[in-house]
Amino acid sequence: MKHLTEEQRLTLEMVRDVAIREIAPRAQELDEKSLFPEHARDLFAQLGLLNPLLPAAYGGTEMGIATVVLILEEISRVCASTALLLIGQFDGMLPIIHGGSPALKEKYLPRFSGESKLLTALGATEPNAGSDLLNMKTRAERKGDKYVINGQKCFITNGSVADITVVYAYTDHPRGRRGSAPSSWSGAHRASSMAAMRSRWGCAAPSTPSFSSKTWKCLPRT
Repeated sequence: MKHLTEEQRLTLEMVRDVAIREIAPRAQELDEKSLFPEHARDLFAQLGLLNPLLPAAYGGTEMGIATVVLILEEISRVCASTALLLIGQFDGMLPIIHGGSPALKEKYLPRFSGESKLLTALGATEPNAGSDLLNMKTRAERKGDKYVINGQKCFITNGSVADITVVYAYTDHPRGRRGSAPSSWSGAHRASSMAAMRSRWGCAAPSTPSFSSKTWKCLPRT
């Protein structure tokens, strides 16, 4: 590809080599057996690829989005399921980076620095609304210093393995899009509300469960 910086070129050469040597040989087994790519998660963490969008202020490399897209392309060439692991990671982290309060960012983002293996997920899609957030049914009610969330989410990439899940819900439905907000949900509550994953065609390795509950307790975004 033309117009790559030297740093981008070296990064992509490294990713391409790792993808061919370490990811491609496992790709077929991952999809056939619907196995989560734990080996890739550990490898990405070691190489600094698990959280490339993490801002430098919180210990990250703050890699540019163009470079990250090219990295995903190289990984997808050999295993789209493994690339979805990273996409799910970015989906869960970006709402905190772009929408979290300074306190919330300070609470969570430093945990993803260095060779951290922590995973994130984003709870946005719903059974009846798809990814149309304006039509979602999930509601969040403030109870003391937390929100209690009622609703359903589905197709949550990394959902059953994430340490931190960001869930979109309405806090003030009459205000429309201005009445919705993402809340962070710790993995400690995960087991009680996670539903079994359905069989899928293609890309069968990523964890994409559904969950529903009337007792999610989440930290507010502010």
